[in-house]
Amino acid sequence: MADLEQITIAPGLTFDALVAGERGAPLVLLLHGFAESMHCWRAQLAALGTAGYRAVAPSQRGYSPGARPDTRDPANYHIDRLMDDAMAIADASGYAERRFHLVGHDWGGSIAWALADRFSHRLASLTVLSRAASERIQPGAANARRRSGAAVAAPQVLSRA
Repeated sequence: MADLEQITIAPGLTFDALVAGERGAPLVLLLHGFAESMHCWRAQLAALGTAGYRAVAPSQRGYSPGARPDTRDPANYHIDRLMDDAMAIADASGYAERRFHLVGHDWGGSIAWALADRFSHRLASLTVLSRAASERIQPGAANARRRSGAAVAAPQVLSRA
């Protein structure tokens, strides 16, 4: 069962997050898609916690009541800010500078691909659902797609980091 926690990364940015698993276990950060919330990951949180991972599924910027910057300024919702949020949430969860597993669905998948492009040294694995790799990631996108397919076909590929 997942617990509701609040993760503060900066003044005015407090994210609601569902969390399962023991602190210190390998982190799996789950990013939801558009018009969804942290609740879409409930089943995965329970399974990951039981499997020995620390699973964190935040409601992202604009969805968490404590993380809703002024919508009149589009810069507050630029993908770079969403990426900053994800990395800060991982850090605030006790994984600063540590590698972690990243999962994204739909719009969360777009954020995950962008994070893989910019912070590959921090990722132990990447799983993206319902979103193809950006051409910006080329030439690594084709390799990432092959690796992600291998992880689906052989779940043991996901190793604890």
